[in-house]
Amino acid sequence: MLLHGFQLVDPNDHSVREADVCLSHGVVCALGTSTAKFRRIEGNGRFLLPALWDLSAALWGNDSALNYEVLYQEMSISQSLRVQLYYGVAHVGTFAMQKEWVLREKKRAQALEYPAAELIFPDRALAGSAEFGCVAVQKSTELAALLDERKSHGTPFVRLYYGAPSSKHFPGLSKELLASALQQAAQRGLKGYVVVEDWDHAREAAQLGAALIYGLPDGPVPEDLIALLRDKRVAFAAALEGFELDRVLGNDAVLADPFLTVAVSAPVLSTFHERKLLWSEWQPELASGQQRQAITLLNLRRLAEGGVHVVQVSDAGWSTGTFQGYSSHAAQVWLERAGLDPWARLSAATVWPADFVGRKVSFAPGAPADFIALDADPLAHAANLRELAFVIRDGKVVDRSTLRPDLSRERWHQ
Repeated sequence: MLLHGFQLVDPNDHSVREADVCLSHGVVCALGTSTAKFRRIEGNGRFLLPALWDLSAALWGNDSALNYEVLYQEMSISQSLRVQLYYGVAHVGTFAMQKEWVLREKKRAQALEYPAAELIFPDRALAGSAEFGCVAVQKSTELAALLDERKSHGTPFVRLYYGAPSSKHFPGLSKELLASALQQAAQRGLKGYVVVEDWDHAREAAQLGAALIYGLPDGPVPEDLIALLRDKRVAFAAALEGFELDRVLGNDAVLADPFLTVAVSAPVLSTFHERKLLWSEWQPELASGQQRQAITLLNLRRLAEGGVHVVQVSDAGWSTGTFQGYSSHAAQVWLERAGLDPWARLSAATVWPADFVGRKVSFAPGAPADFIALDADPLAHAANLRELAFVIRDGKVVDRSTLRPDLSRERWHQ
């Protein structure tokens, strides 16, 4: 297939240039003006960008504002991945899901060969207690078998919780166990994706060998920590789900947005119209998001300007107010609001998460042929990423209309 007349937006070298791109067998086979006899797709000046990444999503559907046992939009893992691709997200890391579910869905997807986002599965996180989505680790001798199992999934990172083991809300590993886990993971070629509560734990995790820090620490990020993350090439991902809940809740304009309503059921969306309907268990997340929004946006700008790779994640399906695929676009708007320059903002959703998992996304020969074609310049405004003309996955143009979920079901209860 020959893509002709597109403006190639390349976050690797911060360039926008017009060139032909040839795709074959799922990869880029040539770049530049070509006369090869390929199926030809005219870009007519559209913008072509590497497809988006999201390293943190729970692929069981979309939560309502109510108790998830009362109402949520149920989807299979495969359906969630198809919706993610509808929004231009071609690579999705999932967590908190049983290995058996994931392996079953991967086999099903391979057998049916339908288009969907790639599933990246690091297995359940290793933590200080067996909270939902975690495996409890009490002794360093338990780590070898757990890490070997995670290595077998073919995903080059392991998710670890680090904090006070006695915390009721955050089941973190002790410092000694985290050090051992990161050391043993590195011996197996696995990077550490470490979830933290505060900047002190972020600093210690980076010093111990973490490759990515995830969380929503309160207060200003210390200058020495910015330097440490930059010098050790440790990426940072902010937990923005509380911000999204505050933005969506009671916001009739957002809840009526066709870009959202095309993939989220009306019964689920209706629960967000009134703040008083919000389930009590979601309230702390809302309060935290409201309290930390301003300082977090400032921290993200300071981290990016300090040379730290900011990696965008959505937490879709895990937290209420976040939605499969849609919330990756919302995260881009938050990064823009934080003041990241356009190239850093786009890199946060493309080259930097890919770099974390050891991939190279580009327009160079041999690069994976996963792209999104846009009718508007994604550098000008984050919202322009919504102007999706089409999606290319594994070298094939995907009919996005086939990826939307069936919203005709009358019941969405679990």
